[in-house]
Order: sequence, then C-alpha cells, then structure tokens
Amino acid sequence: MSHNPEGNNQHGGKIERTPELANAIQGYLNRNIKNYDHIRNLLSVEHNIDMSKRSLTRVIGDLQIQTARLRNHGLSVEEIVQCVREKLILDPTCGRGPAYIQESLKLEGIHIPINDIRAVMKMLEPEGFLIRHPDFHRRNVHTGKVVSIGPNETWALDGHEKLTAIGISIYGIRDRWGKVLKFQVVPNARNEYAVEYAYLRVVFESGGIPLTVSTDKGTETGGIYARQVSLRHARDTPASESQRDHVDFWRYDVIQASRGFAEP
Repeated sequence: MSHNPEGNNQHGGKIERTPELANAIQGYLNRNIKNYDHIRNLLSVEHNIDMSKRSLTRVIGDLQIQTARLRNHGLSVEEIVQCVREKLILDPTCGRGPAYIQESLKLEGIHIPINDIRAVMKMLEPEGFLIRHPDFHRRNVHTGKVVSIGPNETWALDGHEKLTAIGISIYGIRDRWGKVLKFQVVPNARNEYAVEYAYLRVVFESGGIPLTVSTDKGTETGGIYARQVSLRHARDTPASESQRDHVDFWRYDVIQASRGFAEP
C-alpha cells in the first residue's frame, strides 16, 4: 500500500505543461539565464510556480524548449552558417568571439552550441582568433623620458590602422613638445602620397616646418623625408624674394600631393 497515494511532495502537485510556462522558460534562456536554480527562483517569484531542478529538466524536455545543450534548434548546417555569417558581418574588426555570437543569437531565440559556432567561425574568419589572442597586441613597454628643447623641434608621424578593415586609416602628426597637430583621415596610411599630403598640409597650416621629423622605417615615409630636407634647404636661403617663393612652393606642393585625396 502506498503511503502517498496522491503523489504530493514538498514541491507541490503535478506541474502542468502549459504554453505560458514554455514561453516563460524560453524567455529566460533567450536572455542567457541558464542557471537552473536562477530560473527556478524567477518562476517562483514571477509566476508562482515551484519545482525542483529535476522537474525543471523534465519540463524543458517535455515542452521541447530550445537550449544549446539539447541541440533542438531545428536548423540545418547551412542555416547555422548563415546565422553566424550575419553576425560576423557586423564585426569587421574581428573583436567578438564565439561566446558573444552565441549570446546575441540567443536574444533572437536561436540556441546553437558554442562548439558549432566556433567551428563555423574558424571556417569563415580564421584570422579573428589570432587577432583576439591576448599576445597579439602585446608590445614592449619602453620607459624613459621624452626630451624636447621646445615647440617644433621634432614632429612625430605615424599611421593608425585599427579601422582599415572598414575603409578608414588615420595618419597622426604630433609635436614632441606635447601638442597634437593633426589626425588626418586618409584612404591608406601606408600610401606614400597620402602620408606626404598629411605632412604637407600640417606644414601649410602651421606656416613652417620642424627642425626634424621622426617616423618609423616604413617605405611610405620616403616622400616625407625628401620634403623635409628640401624645405629646410629652401628655408635656409636668406633672400626675402626666395622666402616668398618658398611659401608659394609649399602651397604648390600641398595642392599637388592632395590630388585624389582631399582639397587643401
């Protein structure tokens, strides 16, 4: 003879498998709430439904609620690839990993196992895993003092290519004394004519040249070196007429270098 013929226990009576219960649990999972204890607490507070963790597992299976673990998303391989591809298009800098892609898909009610997402990402965008590796951007930190005798002693020039993937490059020019002179948007920070234009534009706007310029060893800086040497040589000419011609020479150089990039 059964001591509990009605089947009641500390968790209450039998839990009805209703569409409202399915929508509630699916909503929690779509919000990336995947801890079963947390889901049980939310069901108790928001819907006055109490159940054990084991009962919750059974309810999820009985109601065919989508979870990444159960692999019941109902998508073909082609559809999974398309879902991941659409998310990767929104991330041209490759900064988002499989966990982010999985969570963003969950918000749309699509639950794909993270291993499947990772496999698709390795197929579509293998370089992204290298870019996101912690050691990829590691650089040696150089310690020491920056010494400058005054403004316009040295201009430091360098390209910034973090946005090149979306078609934007920036060439920066900074006075070592401490002032940023220009952040010039260029089509390509490794193009000799583009960086030469950025340098000549700052020369034109400043009305003069520095004693020296400091750049890396990139091949695109050859034109800047030639301009700096020639302009310093022209500036050394004492005749006022030559100096006037020198100013016209700056303007001519800026116009010539800017063709195809921007107007001076």
